[in-house]
Amino acid sequence: MLTKELIEKRINKFLGYGNLNSDIWFIGMEEGFHGNSTDLENRFNRTKDKLVIDLQDSMTDVQDHMKWFLPNSKIQRTWGKLILILLTLKSNEKITNDKIKEFQRKEFGRLNSNHCILEFMPLPCRSIRKKDWFYDKFEINYLETRKKYLDKIIPLRIKLFQDLIKKYNPKIIICYSFSYLEKWKEIIGCNLLKKKNLYHCRKDKTNFFIIPHSTAHGMTNNDWNEITQNIKQISGSLD
Repeated sequence: MLTKELIEKRINKFLGYGNLNSDIWFIGMEEGFHGNSTDLENRFNRTKDKLVIDLQDSMTDVQDHMKWFLPNSKIQRTWGKLILILLTLKSNEKITNDKIKEFQRKEFGRLNSNHCILEFMPLPCRSIRKKDWFYDKFEINYLETRKKYLDKIIPLRIKLFQDLIKKYNPKIIICYSFSYLEKWKEIIGCNLLKKKNLYHCRKDKTNFFIIPHSTAHGMTNNDWNEITQNIKQISGSLD
């Protein structure tokens, strides 16, 4: 049973998947959810009292999630562009869909990886539409509406991520989605330069980038290839 305790533990602590001691962090808006109530409860149980977990090994009982790691799995829409960036950063070879699928199945979001995939907002949800908000039934006053949730939790999560960045100092942080541009700016705290489809700056030892969401309307494969190459070029030039 999904309880108030499980929900609040996730809100206060859980960040996402992968290795916080890694060089590359991705930060998204929030985790999607398209499973059933059992899958949701299992998600919350798996993340109880954890900052990060393994994207596969820690989620084996979440059926809707594990479908992305089968031999015949398709590329998950959000992850695909993040994996493209990861593979581009470590290789000069052409990145094919087969390479992206293989990385998704075996290496993406693992606890021993060179990256992590973090979520700015902690509660998974089907969409941001009012009809898909189902946390109002758990008798937590600030979860009565999505707006109350955002108003209450956003400032806390901004502070949480600011503190995490100071502690871990990753080489690269990539925030994806221009919808949260102002929130990313608060987290980053430095003057951003714009280069077509990305913003970037360097603060202390970290190279920050803000890019569109992987599913952003109107973005072409050429646009994404340009973004990945710019991230690679800028990061290299700032070493």
